[in-house]
Amino acid sequence: MSFRLFIDNLEHNISIKYPTTWEKVVAEMDTIVTFLSPIEHKFDRFRENLTIMMDDRFIHPKNLKTFIEIQIEQLKDGVLDFQLIKKKKIKISSSSSAYSVVYMGKRRDFDVKIWQLYVLKDNKLYLLTYVAETDKYDLYIKTIKKMIKSFSFL
Repeated sequence: MSFRLFIDNLEHNISIKYPTTWEKVVAEMDTIVTFLSPIEHKFDRFRENLTIMMDDRFIHPKNLKTFIEIQIEQLKDGVLDFQLIKKKKIKISSSSSAYSVVYMGKRRDFDVKIWQLYVLKDNKLYLLTYVAETDKYDLYIKTIKKMIKSFSFL
């Protein structure tokens, strides 16, 4: 599988590699970029995706864990059939503060599994979110891991 490089150095100073077969959608609403998996067949109604967002409200590194706990409580209230699978502090890219949260639930008419990475850099929170139909999550996870591994700050 071949990858191409996405760079946003004007506003967010990030880069990430994504598969050439995936569609890139830039700057839609609060999103920096979304990468959509290829349509699998004519009846494919859900495209697995990786989205990157940024929140520049002040979040101090010491408060990141509390922020994640609040986010999880909001997910419990807002996601139908919410089930937390795992939550842990991780190291990603050049960031010293990051959390990984994996959960399942319903989104519209779909059973989904979601992996969110909360990455703190210069008091800005970058949220990388992988959303897949539950039964297709593992199909794309190697690709998603390669993409996330390539994520960096310029």
